Amino acid sequence: VKGTSDQLDFLYEQVKNKKKTTEGRLFWYIVFSTIPTGIFCLILDWLSDKIIDKVILDIQRENEYEDFIQMLQFYLDSQIPKVDTVNVIIKNDEYTIVDKKGKLIESESIRLIVKEYEVEDISRADVLVSSLIVLAPNRVIVHIKNDSEKDLMQVLKRIFTNII
Repeated sequence: VKGTSDQLDFLYEQVKNKKKTTEGRLFWYIVFSTIPTGIFCLILDWLSDKIIDKVILDIQRENEYEDFIQMLQFYLDSQIPKVDTVNVIIKNDEYTIVDKKGKLIESESIRLIVKEYEVEDISRADVLVSSLIVLAPNRVIVHIKNDSEKDLMQVLKRIFTNII
């Protein structure tokens, strides 16, 4: 369709300047009633392709996430536990790992993870999960006051399914 690009550019500029007002609604009515059917179908086809692409990408990401969780679980199952029970204390976005007697658990591996955290921009939650995987405990007890770390708790429950 000749002039399609110019028409779409014009419509785009008009849309940028309209707000959700009666005038804006009237504008949309005029736009959709004056767009030739062929152009309208092209726009709908393009939008549906974009939506389908996004859905496929979301499904792929979810599958990759599931595969990653399963890989972590497999790795964890193959490790010899370095401690029997760990207590994870979550307070003010800080995570502390202590043994069942309340003694702070520190190891060279955890120190390396923390050092890496300071160099690169790794979240504290990633450091916690990595530390727990290194320790491979038989049991994890999480102490948390509120649901401020709901996402972290979901991740921990997914990875440490049978021990948390």
